[in-house]
Amino acid sequence: MNFSEMIINSYKSCTKSFINFNAEASMKNRHTAAIIVVLCGRIRFDFEDISIECDKDHAIFIPEGASYSFYCSEYAENLLFNFTTTSDELLPSSITGINHTVAQECFDRISNLTSKAHQSTHLIMSTFYEFLSHSFPVLEKVENAEEFV
Repeated sequence: MNFSEMIINSYKSCTKSFINFNAEASMKNRHTAAIIVVLCGRIRFDFEDISIECDKDHAIFIPEGASYSFYCSEYAENLLFNFTTTSDELLPSSITGINHTVAQECFDRISNLTSKAHQSTHLIMSTFYEFLSHSFPVLEKVENAEEFV
């Protein structure tokens, strides 16, 4: 996967999920792209042509429009970042080397910003890009995300 070709249109939301042991679900035609950072536990994502196991050492990128099911083989906690991209050719991918501390700090800052109606969207995008620049070294940090919003 070449993430250097991914252009993000907009940040949508972030949530922290707690998934019980043996939980399973499916999603058809996901309406946003997502990065899921597993903080603890293990989750298997099954796509049409590939299965990806995620744990604290492996996050996952899920593109817009993807259909998949997931199964949680043990209790899991994860951070979910939803966003839209300009590319429709991206494939589901395992991501290694995610810094959980940076992911949690950015998640907390974004959550705090979205709870304040007077905060500008560009601050949220800037924080999201900060998380991505730490997660994907090929991305350049955006100093002024306002022009991308």
